[in-house]
Amino acid sequence: MSPRQSAGSRSHSPSTHITTRAADLLGRIAFDQKDPRLALRSYLLAVLLRPDKPDYRQQLALAVAGYGGPERALGALDTLIQQNPEQGALWFERAMLLRASGRAAEAHQAKARAIALIPGLAPFPDSLPRLTANYGP
Repeated sequence: MSPRQSAGSRSHSPSTHITTRAADLLGRIAFDQKDPRLALRSYLLAVLLRPDKPDYRQQLALAVAGYGGPERALGALDTLIQQNPEQGALWFERAMLLRASGRAAEAHQAKARAIALIPGLAPFPDSLPRLTANYGP
């Protein structure tokens, strides 16, 4: 199942569960190995597949902080968006990072783009836990 299909659904296939669980475990290993880039990518994938899981959002917030804050994480994410401009989940993650950076208008635009690509993302918040607010530039 693709992220496009799974992001808005309430029931998730066994393969989505296995993939998100693997991303979570890889992210935890990355934290343990002090590899913030791998942790960031792992939790971006986990949240992309399961935006309804608050614990993945919390881990993503920690990964963003470890990577150097939301502005630096945006740079990594923008590279992925350039390669995959029709991936609604990436736009949703961009909205979260923009909001964490205090860029509300841009966050609103990114979330609108995400919802245009994946309407099922509409009910999910585009914010990270408060933790990242202290890691801005």
